[in-house]
Amino acid sequence: MEPGNIYLKLKGGEFDFKGASMEPALKEGDRVIVRPVNADDIKAGDIIVFEARVLGCHRVLGRFKKERKLYFWEKGDNQGALRPVSEDNVIGKVVYVIKNGKLNKPVFYIDKGYFFYYLLDFFVYFYVKASNLVRRSLLRGRRSVISDFCGACFWRSVKALTFMISRGTIKQ
Repeated sequence: MEPGNIYLKLKGGEFDFKGASMEPALKEGDRVIVRPVNADDIKAGDIIVFEARVLGCHRVLGRFKKERKLYFWEKGDNQGALRPVSEDNVIGKVVYVIKNGKLNKPVFYIDKGYFFYYLLDFFVYFYVKASNLVRRSLLRGRRSVISDFCGACFWRSVKALTFMISRGTIKQ
């Protein structure tokens, strides 16, 4: 990770948005203010900044877990590709957008094609919160064969459902 991105991940900051992938929510020349965020607190609809080949800024459509690591499905509002981003590559969350000198909250954009992703992520978000609470309180932070099995079944079904939606097997 580049030094500037490490600082942005730890302290937050702002930068000029470039490109057309997030139109109409973000346009070329808009200034975005980014804050560090815990991966568990990212929800569908949030705009995240992440490190890929270059610094990316796209909307989260959902999440899944693989090998104890949280991944997010990201997609630009004006772009067709849905890609996973690891929690390790997330730098922060866009909390404000400066357009024409005015400070605004980012626009929540919903497309009918995203509805199932948002609905699925709603359940996954609460599952992540509940499983972390159970692990901390009942299991005292330890792993359990039963919790691992239930978690594996849950995440496999989420991944299969997400795959079917993205391939068009389930009509939106």
